[in-house]
Amino acid sequence: MRSVSITAGLAGIGYEPIHPAQVEAEIAKWMKQARPVQVNIPKLPGPPIIVNANIDPPEVFLTLASGATATLVPTTYFSGRGEPLSKDIQHVPDVVTFTEGSHTWYLRSAPLYAWLMDGGWQREFQLAH
Repeated sequence: MRSVSITAGLAGIGYEPIHPAQVEAEIAKWMKQARPVQVNIPKLPGPPIIVNANIDPPEVFLTLASGATATLVPTTYFSGRGEPLSKDIQHVPDVVTFTEGSHTWYLRSAPLYAWLMDGGWQREFQLAH
């Protein structure tokens, strides 16, 4: 892993690690321990839902050793189109979505999921410069 950053909050604010090597090692450890799982995300009929704010959980942006970019995010989906939309956000417990290019994997990693969802990452990151 060459670098890591996080985008979080309604405004999609960028964060960078305070100690990059330590955070990269921690994420790499969790990724090695993660197990692939199958997740069936229901498809909502109608047009895609477009939201003009970042209502998702924190998203991790990775630059891999190969130079490729990837993202990690707790697995979530919309279960409906109600108001407010936040009522229809569903989380898949202990599962993160890893995307590299056009490929997506679902990985079971309770520690990584908890670190992102419970805000543990905030102790290790600062606002990006």
